[in-house]
Amino acid sequence: MRDVLATILTVLITAFMGTVALFSYLFGHRYGALCTRYWARSILWILGIRADVSGREHVGSGPYVVVANHSSMLDIPVLAAHVPVIFHFVSRPFFFKVPFMGWGMTAAGHISIERGNAREAAKTLEGFTKRFEKGMSVCLFPEGTRSPDGTVQRYKRGPFLSAVDNEVPILPVALGGVAARLPKGRKLPHPGRIAVTFGPAMETKGKDQRATKQIARELEAWTRETISGAPLPTEPS
Repeated sequence: MRDVLATILTVLITAFMGTVALFSYLFGHRYGALCTRYWARSILWILGIRADVSGREHVGSGPYVVVANHSSMLDIPVLAAHVPVIFHFVSRPFFFKVPFMGWGMTAAGHISIERGNAREAAKTLEGFTKRFEKGMSVCLFPEGTRSPDGTVQRYKRGPFLSAVDNEVPILPVALGGVAARLPKGRKLPHPGRIAVTFGPAMETKGKDQRATKQIARELEAWTRETISGAPLPTEPS
């Protein structure tokens, strides 16, 4: 019964906030991003997910390239609810085609990118720069896709290239316990607590693209240590 009620309320909230986001577009993407935040907080409350947030003192006004580990579909509302700056997600085109949710994402200014499409990638990077110039941030998952087992996977360089090119600080976020709440294959999460930890922002001024591999390794190590303390896998040859 609880799952049925949670599903109904989630659909209704998503439809309502997606519609509101459509109208918020008239006033700019900043307001659409705020709609995303209120949607996320409502969803987490309905689903019984509570977050223990630490490291918020590391977060200034931005702009940032926000990066986080990705182990669950729950990561998206968790980040939207708790990252205290205006930001836009970078996501697959599939989600933008979902009725109400996708319409709201488009209106709110979230960014669609097709993997493996070089022309789309170039256009996306240009969109990042325009957002940074307006003081807004972007959020990416350096693993590229959800972890199959909840452990932190190898961080790719891609998300850090734009940060270096635009000399925008990188804000790392470690999400702990999220996969346990909503493991892959489960439709609704188990109610409970998760951990959201912000690390110190990493400055990129004076760095070039050759530094992005080391940045990826350092932030991957910080995330893994923050979540579980497990050792890093060996560097592939």
